[in-house]
Amino acid sequence: MTVLWRDPMGVRMLTGSAGLLLVGAGLYLGGCALLNRVTARSRWGTRATVAQIGLVVVWVAIFCFQAAFVCMVGPGAIQIQNNLLSKPSP
Repeated sequence: MTVLWRDPMGVRMLTGSAGLLLVGAGLYLGGCALLNRVTARSRWGTRATVAQIGLVVVWVAIFCFQAAFVCMVGPGAIQIQNNLLSKPSP
């Protein structure tokens, strides 16, 4: 995990995934606020529940999985790339 902080590519990966996570959180909160505004005058129905679940699924699938992927696979990918670039080709 410390490779992500020391290597320039790791820092770019971390800042990119953190930025997308914040953008996704903003979109999720905006969607929740919009959904709350739309359903404020009427009863909370099945469509609103499905929309809320859809918001959560989209946020997790698009934004949260990328941050987890960077934290889990990023150090290995950086090590592999550094090893490939440091060894001379035969």
